[in-house]
Amino acid sequence: FQPSRGRCNNLISKLRYTIKTHKPEGEVEFRGLHSSVGSPLQGAMNLIVSLLSPAVRKVNHLLASSHQLVKKLVSLQVPVGHKFCKIDIKDFFMEGSHSQFIELT
Repeated sequence: FQPSRGRCNNLISKLRYTIKTHKPEGEVEFRGLHSSVGSPLQGAMNLIVSLLSPAVRKVNHLLASSHQLVKKLVSLQVPVGHKFCKIDIKDFFMEGSHSQFIELT
């Protein structure tokens, strides 16, 4: 599934979609993917990635893949009295007040 093609379709990036078929019935939905394949800016984007990657790899709280997350979780030891929360980022905007989030932790 792809959006309709406009005059500037390949200028910078494309918005493509995939379907999240692993979700339970009634929750299957489209997932937007930003794609820069074929962009004339691809070379500049690759340069930026090569410059930023070494610094980003040093930041422990940023993960590049679900494999990396599983690797960290296997050795995780949650101290007694602490809670481990799972959050599914569905819309990229959290709903609720700060006090509600603090109450849940």
